[in-house]
Amino acid sequence: MPLNINTIDYWENRFSSGDRENNRGRIQTKLFAKARIKYMKFEPGFSGTILDFGCGQGDAMPVYHSAYPNAKLIGMDISETAILKSREIYSKIATFMQGDYLDVVEVDVIIVSNVLEHLTDDLKVVSHLIYSQEP
Repeated sequence: MPLNINTIDYWENRFSSGDRENNRGRIQTKLFAKARIKYMKFEPGFSGTILDFGCGQGDAMPVYHSAYPNAKLIGMDISETAILKSREIYSKIATFMQGDYLDVVEVDVIIVSNVLEHLTDDLKVVSHLIYSQEP
């Protein structure tokens, strides 16, 4: 039987065991964020709210903060362990909340990086994220 990576238990284990860190997950997050910044065409003074949905341990936040120091940054992940670690490291530059797509608050920008491939119902999640933000 294949391992189901689409569960909270799976991700709790990855973050609490250190497996994700040992497999360079935190470095990958930073690299992806640096690559993504090139395509985010906001004015340098952008002061809106950016949500990193599936933020893991929040390692993209310094990248986003450097590019958009006036933006309000929020990280969200289903893993309570990941959120606790995010808060320990990056609470001075971002706010973090544990939850899933149904818990997303209204923001200006939602970043979903390295997440959709881990969702069983990715189209449902994306649809909710898009349409929950409409006025």
